[in-house]
Amino acid sequence: MKIIGKVILIGIALIFAFYVISFAVYIYSSISKHNSLSSLKNPAEVALACRATIQALGTNEQVVIQGNDPILPATLQNLKPRYIVVEATNLRAEFHGGFNHYGLEFTPKDPSHTDGAWVLNYYTESPQRKQLYELQKSVEQLRD
Repeated sequence: MKIIGKVILIGIALIFAFYVISFAVYIYSSISKHNSLSSLKNPAEVALACRATIQALGTNEQVVIQGNDPILPATLQNLKPRYIVVEATNLRAEFHGGFNHYGLEFTPKDPSHTDGAWVLNYYTESPQRKQLYELQKSVEQLRD
């Protein structure tokens, strides 16, 4: 009986350790992705890839694309987003959901689209955005 109790106790401890280690790896990878996105090394390339995606889809509908879909430019695929939401005038790449959404968004700098500038922002659940890059291109030029 004592041996069976010890085996069960060891089994429970191993299962607990597995879950703790899995959670720690998950948190570490999330923090690493968060840090790499908030300080992109190639924001101009990413902004141009976002623009190319909006142009390629050319839709007024909202389109949701898996992050590994071959329709996406390699620059966006290599970032490994969970999914990308494309609309006529913006693109949002989501990397993490649940209680901690974060990702990249490519939108007109001015909501009325009058200044022609587009921005690539890093976003989290806070209302503040971190601008990573500004692309000078009007909406009309973007569609051409």
